Amino acid sequence: MHKSPQTWPYPIDVVEYFRVLPKDLKTRLYKAPIFAVSFLKIFDEDTRRFVMDLVLKSPSIGMLREVDGVKNILKTLLKVHVIEKRGSNIYLDEDFRRSLMDGFCMLVMEKYYRKAHETITVNEEKSNQMFESILKFIVNKDFKSHAFGINEIVVFGGLLDKQKNITNRGFEFLLKTKKEQMWCLVLLSLKYFASSVEEEVAAVEAFFELSTKSIGVLYDQISVVNIRLLKYFEALGILKMYGEKLAIGKNLVRMFEASERSKREFVIVETNNRIYAYTNSEYEKSVIHLFCDVVARLPNLIKGMITEESTNAAFDKGITARQIIHFLESSIKIGELPETVCSQIEIWESKRNKIFMVPGYLYSNFLNFSDYQKVLKFCVDGGHLVESDSDKRIIVVKLDGHSFVKEFMKTIL
Repeated sequence: MHKSPQTWPYPIDVVEYFRVLPKDLKTRLYKAPIFAVSFLKIFDEDTRRFVMDLVLKSPSIGMLREVDGVKNILKTLLKVHVIEKRGSNIYLDEDFRRSLMDGFCMLVMEKYYRKAHETITVNEEKSNQMFESILKFIVNKDFKSHAFGINEIVVFGGLLDKQKNITNRGFEFLLKTKKEQMWCLVLLSLKYFASSVEEEVAAVEAFFELSTKSIGVLYDQISVVNIRLLKYFEALGILKMYGEKLAIGKNLVRMFEASERSKREFVIVETNNRIYAYTNSEYEKSVIHLFCDVVARLPNLIKGMITEESTNAAFDKGITARQIIHFLESSIKIGELPETVCSQIEIWESKRNKIFMVPGYLYSNFLNFSDYQKVLKFCVDGGHLVESDSDKRIIVVKLDGHSFVKEFMKTIL
């Protein structure tokens, strides 16, 4: 089983994955019509619309200045190398453009899977419970997971350490949306289970083809697909295996939807930083504990406060203000997250980043200002000074400079 160390940027998402994929492998995928059509689904509606416009025309940079959100759209598409700038115009990658045109004309999209003309009812509730148990395993060391591949993947991806303790990366993962978490776990498995880069790219193409399939229909495998990957996807709750056949579930379809229909809307946040989380999920309760002071806990309700101390505890775990805000925005039950709450969390992070700690010795209670100035000059000239305050006649000296300053003071006092 592939167990090489993690060498790609984290937190990993689908755009980042394709950004770091070698150019020749991207080209191979972009030349595949089924993949090209499926790949288009990972983008939001505005980006999809922009790509479709590029299929037929190549606008100038000047024309694009009037398009809403064009900077973010261009940034995303440049990351995955599906567009290029030639002269003053933007062009769609020619291989990708041809593949899109061919893909849109295909009546049947079957390279890895063929419809078996049998229907099945996928237990979506059980699929959601399977994924919930994975999240519970990440936040609760005492909870054991017997799902195929999960123990190995979460350690391989750095979400848990070898002793199954949650890491800073694990805390970051918990604050993602369900869709982002799904993509993260799928992409990690592509890195882990594939024995070669070629096998990984084939697995990517096969996975994206699944997005073209229908829920509740059985499909035969017509090309070799890594069986360990399929068993792992089943453990994630995104498909179900029936012998040699398989059926996809709603969780897989939602991974390729522009909007997050499966958002966990269970949080109410007031302008005074008070938070109410209506949930029975131990995982969701654990996430709230990451950045809140919980003042009351009922079976289906957590009441708490977002405070400077509680956010500092989250920052200590490697969590950022942006991640906390992203989690709250994606979980809000009614209305929008108050702007004052966002600003306050960002201010606390900014304040924290200005504070630094250096071990040293404090010199104070100088009898007169002249002695204070002499000692201060000695510290500055000798490179021993950490900090000083002339008004309070305070000097902080580095540990290794303490003995020199101490001897100097004996000569002037």
